[in-house]
Amino acid sequence: MMPRELNILVADDMSFNRRLLVRHLTAMPPFSELGWIITECRTGEEALDLIVNKGEKFDMIFMDEHFDTAGGALRGSDVIEKLREYHQQTEVARRQSRCIMIACSGNCLAEDIEWYTSKGADLTLGKPLPFRFELARQLIDVLEVTKVNGGYGGDSNGSISGIKRSAETAGLSAAGGMEAQLEKIEAMKVKQLREALQRCGLSTNGLKAELVRRLTNVVVGQKEPDEVDEERKGSGEHEVKHPGKRRATSRPGH
Repeated sequence: MMPRELNILVADDMSFNRRLLVRHLTAMPPFSELGWIITECRTGEEALDLIVNKGEKFDMIFMDEHFDTAGGALRGSDVIEKLREYHQQTEVARRQSRCIMIACSGNCLAEDIEWYTSKGADLTLGKPLPFRFELARQLIDVLEVTKVNGGYGGDSNGSISGIKRSAETAGLSAAGGMEAQLEKIEAMKVKQLREALQRCGLSTNGLKAELVRRLTNVVVGQKEPDEVDEERKGSGEHEVKHPGKRRATSRPGH
């Protein structure tokens, strides 16, 4: 479940890219009911000015890597690094919720993702951006991990050392802490699935039984009743029922 009324910054030098992302995050399912507030800027310098000089606060930032067409000199990864340093060094910023930073780039090889992560990015998205439902899934994963790591007010530099410190604070080793985090996330997902099934009037056992029945029909070549009805409609045949027997006849005019 994604939180409502987040403040989002979209930094991209291409107006088309900004409009498309803003439309997805505000007017299209599954984001349309969340009431997210979007601010746009064209360069990394503008993003820094909004946050560092003007004191704007954002819960999530979508940061493009190159701002050439808008005259931006800074790269997005450098801006993310500067913002992490700013949040780490500023007492007021440290007390506030941790900002989730998402790098957006056409270069998404393993070494590219590692580079953006080392700069402080929580997530790297390739361009063109994923379909909105896949985008929502990835954002949910990032939000859940951030929440497990101590909420948005967790480690300010977004590094592995932050996870280790959170684990040590909880009396766990780094490996044990990560395992516990993954177990919590998995438990939450299972709970959400069960709630969704209950809203549909199904239980997990009922769903399993229905899947087994349908798979069995596929294996032995049997067809579902609705499939049989569709075939009869397509062939122009209908059933004439008589006591004790059934036969198919052609409709008049065929």
